[in-house]
Amino acid sequence: MNQYWESYLYLYGVGGALFFFAFFLGVKKGVLDLKSREGKKLMFGFLFAYFAYAGLHALWNLSAIGAVK
Repeated sequence: MNQYWESYLYLYGVGGALFFFAFFLGVKKGVLDLKSREGKKLMFGFLFAYFAYAGLHALWNLSAIGAVK
């Protein structure tokens, strides 16, 4: 595995674990209510933003190594 993907996997692996732990903690403590419509929209927004940013970052890495032109 080359240097581009090691940092990517570290960033979204460790950072993702912390993100999902904080998300789980917010649900468990009642800060984020998944029974309400607003809570579901917020959850979708958080998850969409996380995966969209990870996807754009992956495309950026692919572009940097010349896999995408």
